[in-house]
Amino acid sequence: MLTELRELGLDVAGTLLVLTLTAIRNSLHTNGRRRVPAVRAALAGMDVGLQPRSTGGTRPDVAQDCADVALWLERRGALRTACGYAEAAAALDPTNANRALLVARVFARAGRMREAVDRGVAAVRLAGRAGDREMRAAAFVALGDITCSAQRYGDAARLFSLARRYARSRASRAREGDGLRGLALVRHAQDRDAESLELMAAALGAYAGHTPSIHRLACTCLRVLVTAGEYQGAVMLGKLLLAVRQPAGGELAVCALLARAAAALGWELNYEAFCLRAILALGAVSLDTSHAEAMIDLARAHGSLAFWPRVLLAADRALADAVDHGAADLAGVARQMLVAAEMEAIPPELQSELFPDAESEEISEGEELSGHEPVAILVEAFRAALAEA
Repeated sequence: MLTELRELGLDVAGTLLVLTLTAIRNSLHTNGRRRVPAVRAALAGMDVGLQPRSTGGTRPDVAQDCADVALWLERRGALRTACGYAEAAAALDPTNANRALLVARVFARAGRMREAVDRGVAAVRLAGRAGDREMRAAAFVALGDITCSAQRYGDAARLFSLARRYARSRASRAREGDGLRGLALVRHAQDRDAESLELMAAALGAYAGHTPSIHRLACTCLRVLVTAGEYQGAVMLGKLLLAVRQPAGGELAVCALLARAAAALGWELNYEAFCLRAILALGAVSLDTSHAEAMIDLARAHGSLAFWPRVLLAADRALADAVDHGAADLAGVARQMLVAAEMEAIPPELQSELFPDAESEEISEGEELSGHEPVAILVEAFRAALAEA
């Protein structure tokens, strides 16, 4: 852990973080005979993600502090240490389903998928024992996300369906929307057919009035449209998103996807405009916000037009950020791009893997879809929802 933290430039804070975690673990091994050290006191004055709180000292309070630190470490890419603090939070507050979910999510980020699934199942059981159906629905959604990322699509679909059932029993439209969103992603990953868009539309209906969920769904739908080759619809939806306030890193992510869509359509003026806006947005991204995926999208946009020097620049930035944030899968893609961009001729299989956006039939630059097409209808539904948000 100390090596991981030092590599991230956290020499002083790293030592205290490791010593504090060790002290917490030692106190847990004594079965309550030793007082749990106060994280807040041990890390006083240090910027490690601790949230303001009026109370402190009890085991649940220390658990919350450990959870805060775990989330901060995860954002910094210190995944091994984040796992340790997340586990400590769960051990200090063992009946709290949220703590088990945090462990599951951080383990999944760290690639420890089997343990992530085990902790996700534990969260479902804890929520069930507490009689909290809405929390159980949230746990099923989180477990579905984990299994979907592991490409266990059948299991993920069952979990998202269970989430919908529990959400309905509590009249929780937001959680039902989460389940529908998950089912849409599963369907897209398996077949990339129109049903995934229909499920997105159903999720949008469930999210009515819940602004953050609508924004997240719109960003998810934008990626689905780009990877499905629905480039005109993607440009229409992306422009809607750029007209509203985005979360940290959101504008960069949207612009990079729009650049991909415009490049695939051969709309070079739009491509250049979105690339420029993406670079400007990159300057506003904080160190804690990962932007590797967006830079890979930008590299894919450049590759579609065979602008290889630009691919090298974007992939190099993606690699540095992926390493900083512990995103091994994205780092691997960035490394492949750097090698491919130097080749005289990229093998067809590698070309389709790294730069998958197929050229569209010739469409006049800026032309929008007919309002009667399914994708256009979905985009209009997002337009109405975002306008009300």
